[in-house]
Amino acid sequence: MTVAHNTRTKELERKVRLLDILAGMGAFLIAFYVRNSLLVAEQSLDFYSHALLLPLLLALLVFFLSYFEADKAPRHATPAGVVWSVFRAIALTIGVLLTLLFFLQVDYVSRLVIFLFAGMAFVMLLLIRIGAYAYFRRARASGSHPWRVLIIGTGHRAREMARTLREQADWGVKIACFLDPDPGRVGGQ
Repeated sequence: MTVAHNTRTKELERKVRLLDILAGMGAFLIAFYVRNSLLVAEQSLDFYSHALLLPLLLALLVFFLSYFEADKAPRHATPAGVVWSVFRAIALTIGVLLTLLFFLQVDYVSRLVIFLFAGMAFVMLLLIRIGAYAYFRRARASGSHPWRVLIIGTGHRAREMARTLREQADWGVKIACFLDPDPGRVGGQ
């Protein structure tokens, strides 16, 4: 069961991580556009000098999201825990980035772009996790992805194993049947 559980859960985590990267890129581009085009500014910003920060920004974001377990499986995550994890990841990403910009004396990067990015990325990352959580709950409730299990034995340990599997399975478990080599137990409850 561990292999199937890990495969489905890891696949969902990979998809969330990919969407995190795309959301980070989108939030940065939107933040740059908002600052450069919509807000009244004394001068236009250079896109390429800001775009060079994007790989560092995304690397920090993915690292801190992973470090604070913001991509934890939906079954084991609480809504408040996810919000707190995403907030801490965004805050540390921005904190490390601003610290690096300060110590390297990079003054041509707009701090407004960075803070707009932080706000938009926070909202986008939460929306991604809400979507993943809804998908997980819908898939589990519909029973469309259960793991079918055949248990050898019909005694107390077999029933205990069935109960434990039902409680622990992230994606749901359907007990196909219990098999017992003892012919005296055939047809019993």
